[in-house]
Amino acid sequence: MCKFISALALTLSLIIPASTLAMSCHCFTDREYDPGQPAAADPYFLATTENSFFAVVNGLKKKDVVLAKQTPSTTAENLWVAYWLAEKTGAQTKTLMKARFRNRSWATALAALKINHDKLPVQARIQLEADPDDLALATLIVDYILEEKNVIRVKELQLLRAAGANNKQTILASLLTLKTGQSASEYLRDVRTGQRSWGTHLLKANMAGNDMEHEIEQLLQNNPQEAQGLSRTE
Repeated sequence: MCKFISALALTLSLIIPASTLAMSCHCFTDREYDPGQPAAADPYFLATTENSFFAVVNGLKKKDVVLAKQTPSTTAENLWVAYWLAEKTGAQTKTLMKARFRNRSWATALAALKINHDKLPVQARIQLEADPDDLALATLIVDYILEEKNVIRVKELQLLRAAGANNKQTILASLLTLKTGQSASEYLRDVRTGQRSWGTHLLKANMAGNDMEHEIEQLLQNNPQEAQGLSRTE
């Protein structure tokens, strides 16, 4: 209960009073796999997998992540960045989110907070010095987390990104690979070419697409020890 209240307080205190903001809808009409329309629920499977993965790696509940994203001042990209930076720098997530809202980028937000990012991974420091947009920084962080949690091998992850996989697709393909041992880039190619949907892949992998939070918890618990000393993070 305390975790929920804390997460809710964080969300509602971001920058603008929640009462002044119209809540955006993150509802999905199709949430179950339908063999007659195998791709109909794919948007839901992609979204719930990202939300669930974010929740599990950050010690939250998926419902709190969904609630946070319903605040117009919050984006999926900035949630990834803020929670990761909070872990790496010791700053408060709420403080980081407020600073980002008040500044034009994460680079200027960190400068305004006078946060020293010398201890961040090399590539993250290079990115920040280049003053990247939110998506570029979030993409880098999602890749770091997938590598650190030993969800996917670096080379396979690079193939996914080279093929243009976005964060949702990358996370779902990586988790399918962790579950089955099959190639993540082949999962993406199957979906892109219309051979199979994400829902079909989840079904064949015996993964509950409507309970991804539990699926991911089990996958990470049963996963070998997290990768250490990855070249990208040295």
